[in-house]
Amino acid sequence: MVITQGPATSLPVFQSTGTANPVATTDFTYDTANRLSGIAHKQGATNLNTYWAIGVSSPQRD
Repeated sequence: MVITQGPATSLPVFQSTGTANPVATTDFTYDTANRLSGIAHKQGATNLNTYWAIGVSSPQRD
């Protein structure tokens, strides 16, 4: 895994701490304001689950 500056775009998921090969990955997507807008859990080409933020807005400030 490569650590870069800025928001994470992918995170490997391992079966246990003693294994080196990921069993799945979690991918993150962001909107143009760098807010998290989606999370997708995948195993190879198979999509295990996807979550999307709908209607996200920043809090109103006075």
